[in-house]
Amino acid sequence: MFGSQMKKWVVPAISMFLLSSCNLFPEPESLIQVPKHVKAIETEQGDTFITIASKFLPKGTTFLVPNGPVGADSVQPVDLDGDGKNELVVFYSSTSRKDQVGFFVLKKDKKDWGKIFIKKGTGYAVNWANTADVTGDKQMDLLIGWQDGISTGNTLEIYSWKKNKLVKLQKLNYHELEALQFKNDSLTVLAIWQRDLADVYKVQLLKWTGTLFDVDKVHESTYFHTVIDYYQHRTEEVPDAAYYWYYLADAHLKANHPELALAALGKGMRLHTVVPSYSAFVKLKEEIDKKLTKNKDSTVLIEYHDPNLSFRVPTNLAPFITTKGGHGENNSDIVSVLFSPDQRRQKCLFSFEIFTKDLSAISKDSDLVKIGETKNHLYYIRRGKDVSDDGTRLVKEAISSREQMIASVKIGAEFQEYYSLENENVIQMAKDASIRYWYALSGGKMKDGKIDTFHLNDLEYRYLGSDLETKTKLFNYLSKSYTFDAIETFMKKANILEHNGRLVQPNADGGSMLNYDLAKVVQKKDNGEEKEFDIKVPLGDSYSYEVIHIGFQKTDSGWRIFSNPGAF
Repeated sequence: MFGSQMKKWVVPAISMFLLSSCNLFPEPESLIQVPKHVKAIETEQGDTFITIASKFLPKGTTFLVPNGPVGADSVQPVDLDGDGKNELVVFYSSTSRKDQVGFFVLKKDKKDWGKIFIKKGTGYAVNWANTADVTGDKQMDLLIGWQDGISTGNTLEIYSWKKNKLVKLQKLNYHELEALQFKNDSLTVLAIWQRDLADVYKVQLLKWTGTLFDVDKVHESTYFHTVIDYYQHRTEEVPDAAYYWYYLADAHLKANHPELALAALGKGMRLHTVVPSYSAFVKLKEEIDKKLTKNKDSTVLIEYHDPNLSFRVPTNLAPFITTKGGHGENNSDIVSVLFSPDQRRQKCLFSFEIFTKDLSAISKDSDLVKIGETKNHLYYIRRGKDVSDDGTRLVKEAISSREQMIASVKIGAEFQEYYSLENENVIQMAKDASIRYWYALSGGKMKDGKIDTFHLNDLEYRYLGSDLETKTKLFNYLSKSYTFDAIETFMKKANILEHNGRLVQPNADGGSMLNYDLAKVVQKKDNGEEKEFDIKVPLGDSYSYEVIHIGFQKTDSGWRIFSNPGAF
């Protein structure tokens, strides 16, 4: 999420385990193992598509890489008409005027490729370009975001294949955009962030209704936990800004937490209000009061995403309770339930500790009480010792309600899980890059499987295989995932040298247990043409994990990783 105007970390609600818990814990260590046979990733088809597309570029233009999402390339193969064969969506810009951009679509008819659609851009850059099924007809639709300007934002155009041609369904204005896929739902929905001022955004979750995009009431409450997290961080950083409290209250209301919405709104109304106006605060309060009148529940559901669990707290205590997590000893995850009656001092009421069955070594600890288990995990509760009765009503009630909260704990997701298309791109690119790295370290394709070794400076070296034996070949292979600078760094660290006209490396192998098939993006920092991600990656099939930091850079060849190969 979030472009060059938001050069800061964005932390999804599912990622709070990175923040501090009741205690401080050591960083997890890498587990290295001898790798299985590593196969090279084939790239010939992608190269062929570029060759085909280059023949159709308008005179005086060149390929253009979209500014987002990460992974978007200048040539994107996708089946738009549902015939089982890919069309090619090609983005270009003028070589004389970079603000003149556009795209066209190529389709293969029998033997020959031909243009079936061409569109000149309405802005000066392609801000966003991806494909997804937003109409729910099980065919991919085309989403193109034109960058109009920093203040005016961007224009998203959605195209769908109707009656043997591409038809524009609708235009949407946005400043930031996410395309989301919810579990057990084939329809992709759009999270539209429109700037109100500075880093303040109005957020809508939209889905296609058959005739237009409208608010997705089904998934809204789930997604707005991300919005809550964003505005909670902003209120912590700038507590005297009324507008942050207003939008935090609005997010709580959309997440079906009217009690928390009322508390946040009250803090904003006590401050100087200009934007939004005081009357806007009053109107939002009326909406919250309406929801509270309908809400007969005396408790508030608190959800924690990853690990998935939930519990209920008394309504009057909910505004003073937060959850934070961390990684503990013995391959455990910690989720702490913190109570802060004065919004400054936080005390740990209790914490969850979750262990993986296959790697855990749970010591005998009288303070840990088992509350449940799943196929692979053990769930424990530890009651906090730093909460004492200081005589205040809220603290007394929090202590007396602790057992009620613990009794209400449910293990598993109480919400519909989802992922963003960009995050999926990032994880797949990280996985491919990791495979390329380990393939290069394994030496490449050896003739008849035989390794040609020799000794140099008392160290045994081997020649790289025929597909990687020259610097050009090695760069061509790794450059599908990495920037040139990253590859240069890799060669130095891996001690890859040139000897007798061929590349050589120390004769040693290794591997990683990191399982990117089960990885999740937990943090993102967006600096425009450079984006950085923290990815939570399990070790093998276990619940133990590492948090891997990866940086991507937009290059003329597409989005590439500038982090050092081998760092993940």
